[in-house]
Amino acid sequence: MKEYLVEKNAFFSNHDTPCRISHGDLVGVHFHGLEYPCRRRVIAVPGDHVIVTRHSLLVSGALYPFYAERFDHHKKKLSVYPCGVYTQTIGYWVISENKSDLLDSRYWGPISRKHILYTIQKDQKN
Repeated sequence: MKEYLVEKNAFFSNHDTPCRISHGDLVGVHFHGLEYPCRRRVIAVPGDHVIVTRHSLLVSGALYPFYAERFDHHKKKLSVYPCGVYTQTIGYWVISENKSDLLDSRYWGPISRKHILYTIQKDQKN
């Protein structure tokens, strides 16, 4: 089992000393009425080129499919983020690594930095 440590300097207390968020980072996200922060992987950063279709997200040649219809905690069907080509995006696109928990940018679209609470680093001891 992998263990992760929250990077102590990564918290955005009043955004005074923000850390750098990069492609592939694991981050703690709190967004859209979630009861608690969730772990997501950053797949696009501001300025990236993102294509959204009815069935997938395409970011820098990587394909992220929509697996199934998803519902929020009120059993309301979630809409896929509007289809289109998004150049020079202004937010961060994040994705879940767990197929049973797909609430991510495929539905939300890009998120602002204020919704990224912290970065997560893999524990080097394990």
